[in-house]
Formats: sequence, structure tokens, C-alpha cells
Amino acid sequence: MAQLFLTWPVEKEPILCSCLMLWATLAVIEFKKIQGPPGPPIAIRLSEDEVEKMVTGYGFKKIKSVDLGEYNYLMTFRSI
Repeated sequence: MAQLFLTWPVEKEPILCSCLMLWATLAVIEFKKIQGPPGPPIAIRLSEDEVEKMVTGYGFKKIKSVDLGEYNYLMTFRSI
């Protein structure tokens, strides 16, 4: 199992696609787009919709989204 840790925005996003095999699963953990600490400023946080649009644009299909508490969410995608 390979682990790939990226921080958005990734300047060379196509590398992400070439690193993952067909039918690979990609997990994204992000801070919710809400004001306040912890985490980065709200201006650079990504909503679930923004993450989905970004990732599906590179040939992935959303599998599920899970609330990870007050500050974070997890989204999983499968390459198609």
C-alpha cells in the first residue's frame, strides 16, 4: 500500500495521477471551511465541493465523505 501526502495547492497536480495505479483509492483530509483555529486561514481552506471538483477533474470518482469531528473531514476517491 502506498501513502501519498500532499498539501494543496499542488503546483504539479498531474504528478498525483501518474503516481496512483488504476483503481487506486485516494484519501483527502481537510480542515472544514469555518472561521477560527485550529488550522490555516479560512481563505486557503477547501470546502468539500471544492475538493470534489478538483479531484474528480483528474479522473477520480468520489466514494464517500466522513465528518472527523469539529474541525476536519475525510473524503475518499477511486481512480477511474
